[in-house]
Amino acid sequence: MSLTEDGVTVQGPKARTEIQWDAFSGLAETGDTLLLRYAAARQRTAVVLPKRAFGPEQAEELRAFMARRGAVEGLPRS
Repeated sequence: MSLTEDGVTVQGPKARTEIQWDAFSGLAETGDTLLLRYAAARQRTAVVLPKRAFGPEQAEELRAFMARRGAVEGLPRS
């Protein structure tokens, strides 16, 4: 998985998915994950990002980026 200025790219052995930032409406957190919530989904669907995949600075950069977009949800951070 990679995060760029354009969006999120998830790649596996036989598939690659690119999702633009506009597809997401919010960022929420649980104890172990960051959740990028889809904007158009009626159900609560999200791209799940394990916090262990980020250094402290990277996680904070993602929070700040999403906050600038007005897309941080009110779940408590752990």
